[in-house]
Amino acid sequence: MHTVDIQMPPPRPGRDQISVNCSEWELFDHRPAFGRQWVIRGLQGRDDITTVEVIVSRDRIVTMVLEPGIPPNTTNVRGQLAVEGQPEPAFVTLQHRSIDDRPGATIFAPVDLDGLKALLEALWQGAGMKLTLVAGERELIQAPLYNDASYREVYQQV
Repeated sequence: MHTVDIQMPPPRPGRDQISVNCSEWELFDHRPAFGRQWVIRGLQGRDDITTVEVIVSRDRIVTMVLEPGIPPNTTNVRGQLAVEGQPEPAFVTLQHRSIDDRPGATIFAPVDLDGLKALLEALWQGAGMKLTLVAGERELIQAPLYNDASYREVYQQV
């Protein structure tokens, strides 16, 4: 697993606000894949820091890493990548597991081809997104994720 390194955490947000820093879409040296990392501060309180990573492989497999993650016994996890200015897409069913060398992190992947296509289409738009993860009726996270046209450029390089 490759972790994209962001040098500075986002600034402390004001009351009822969040702040976000993200890396560039980056090709990985050790495997045919690329990714971007978002560091979000203020989702659960002003000093809370959440990290979201999206990794896309040459085989067009999309995985997402959330840190802190979710309890391993959480069931019925679904996710949505909604693109700014577009109708909200359906939620896709996700499989998940903890990451051995990153205690507290959870990796997610769609369970079927339709879910994979939905995530790839959202990323391809090159516009701001909102990631929502739910378990049953309980919302686990709702986070803004900056995206831009550089996604397409890096995607085509892989």
